[in-house]
Amino acid sequence: MSMSERFITTRWSPTRRSIHNLKPSQRRTFPESEYFNAQASVSRLNDAYCGEREWAITGGKQAPTVMRIK
Repeated sequence: MSMSERFITTRWSPTRRSIHNLKPSQRRTFPESEYFNAQASVSRLNDAYCGEREWAITGGKQAPTVMRIK
């Protein structure tokens, strides 16, 4: 069973779902109001995939930008 099949994706927020669906080297900028949701999503997805996939968040609270590294 793949990692994503083990997730209960129906409970995910639209922010986490859009971060998860990024392809390597793709970026997505979120509004300031989604900063904490984006930050938590990046952290939880990185932990869940244990290096199989990686995301990073930059831009600070004003313009949080998430990029999938691998």
